[in-house]
Order: sequence, then C-alpha cells, then structure tokens
Amino acid sequence: MKTIALFSHYGRIGSTTLLYHLAWMYAELGVRVLAVDLDPQAHLSSMLLDPDDLEAIWLTTARHQTTWGAIAPVFQQRAPLAEPAIHSITEHLGLLVGDVAWAEIEGQLASGAAQSPTAEDAALRLALALRQLLHDAAAQHEAQLILLDVGSNTGILNRVLLSVAEALLLPLAPNLAAWQALPYLGATLQRWQPVWQHWSAAHSPALLPATPLQPLGYVVMHHAVRLDQPLHAADRWLAAIPAAYRAALCPEAAPAMSADVADDPLCLALLKPYRSLMDIAKEARKPMFLLKPADGALGNHGLAVHACYRDFRGLAQRIAAGSVAIN
Repeated sequence: MKTIALFSHYGRIGSTTLLYHLAWMYAELGVRVLAVDLDPQAHLSSMLLDPDDLEAIWLTTARHQTTWGAIAPVFQQRAPLAEPAIHSITEHLGLLVGDVAWAEIEGQLASGAAQSPTAEDAALRLALALRQLLHDAAAQHEAQLILLDVGSNTGILNRVLLSVAEALLLPLAPNLAAWQALPYLGATLQRWQPVWQHWSAAHSPALLPATPLQPLGYVVMHHAVRLDQPLHAADRWLAAIPAAYRAALCPEAAPAMSADVADDPLCLALLKPYRSLMDIAKEARKPMFLLKPADGALGNHGLAVHACYRDFRGLAQRIAAGSVAIN
C-alpha cells in the first residue's frame, strides 16, 4: 500500500481535479484506491459525493464519518480513534470524506506554534492519529493505493498532513507564478524534513514514513492559452520547468538534457485542459474520460473523451510503475 500526496504551493492549478480523475482511472484499471480529502475546502468530497449525501454527513450527527471527525477524539485526548467511515464510490474506489473543520485545526496549531514543545506534541499526535486512520481504512478497503488531497499552502497543518505520505506528485502550470513558487516549496519541504524524521524515529515500530514525501515527478496542467497571455510566454515558462523542478525538489537528479518537458523523465504527463469536456463532466457528475454520447459527448467531444482516457491511463501507469499492480 502506497500513500501519495497531490500538493502544490501555488493554488488554482487543479490538484483536486487531477486527483479525482486519477482515483477514477485507478478504479477503472482494477486498482483498489482510497481517496482521502484533507483540504479544508473539501472540493474532492463535493466532486465524488451527491450533494444530498454530503449534506447528510455534514449537517447531522454523522459528522464523525469525516476525516476530522474520526481523528478529533484522539487529537483532543478524550477517546480512541474512531473507526474509519469509507464511502464507496465504486467497487474499487473509496472516499474518506473531508471536513471544513480542518481550517479551525490549522488555526489551533498555528496559535500554539510558539509554545513548543506543547504545540509539537499536538502536531505529532495529529500526525500519528491520521496515519493510523489511513492504516485502518486501507485494511478495511483492502486498498493498494491511497491518494491524499491537501490544501495549497505551506502552513503548519500541511506540515502535519504531508508527514503521513510516502510520495509527492506535484501539479504545475506553465506560468510565472507557478515557476516562482517552486523554490519556496522546495525550501519549505527541506525545512520540514528534519521534523518528520524526528517524528518517525521517535516511535517503534514507526507509524510514520522514515523518509516522507519523496518526489515522484510532476504533471504539467497545460491550461489553454488566453488572449492576454501570448503563446511564447507559456512556452517560455514550460521550458523553464525541468531545471526549476530539479533545483527545488530533486537537486540530486541528473540535469535535464532538454528544455522540452516531453523529453524529461521527471515529467509524468503534459495534460491538455479539455475545457469543453470538463463542463459536460460537471453536469454529468462523472470523470471526463467516462463520458458517453448520452451525456452529450458527441462528435469531436467523443474523440476528446478517448484521448482523455489515454492521457490519464498513461499517467496512472507511470505513477504506479513498480509499486502498484495494474490489470
């Protein structure tokens, strides 16, 4: 069982949409996958669950069925970890529902950050509880792969949440803002590593990964070029990604032999925006690559559905290479 976090310092890239489609693709390929919503905005849960079902969880006593609801008793030191409530999306795809309460926990951790070691004890307690929740949920679902969706910031909460993942998949956009965010992300992860290693070494047997968040590579979310953003500008930032990614996250990796991301072994995919399919998919409440003519995917849209399926299948296979068996 491998735990992969999809995380980006720079927001508005589409990390949650990417995770949503990857989770569905792995399920299509026969992989038992668990999607875990740890973003305070809970967009992943909104995409995977019917609005009425999500409302029933959030607005009733079923709140204990969320990621935070299961962990809260341990974090607050009042009860053992609750049994994970996995919501079955398909036979192979399960969801641990998100909770907007994570935003409040961010504030609690941040307000006590200067009160070390008390704050560190609380952060470690949260990390251990989350890792145990994932372990229990994976056993219950017989998961081969866990995908974590976290918010796009480098606050203290994400330092905790990311400590439970073995690997990092980084979505990137070919623009100046995303390029500028890379060095800050790399420096932040380097600053967090000693804390994570101390947490892991402090417990035997270790619940937390000894070397968390090993870079898997990056996915370029190739957004459509706008009229106010000339093509050469997008191409320039696209060409800057291979070297910038290595400098920030993989300084030990071999230098990029080309500025073309298509030739970079660390680039796992260059995804098209598929904007027209996205609108249809939102209406149909299903992944873009599973749209049917009855959903409105006719003519060129139907051809785009097949291309989208190939893109995500290839990406899923490259991510899983060597660690997850795919039919």
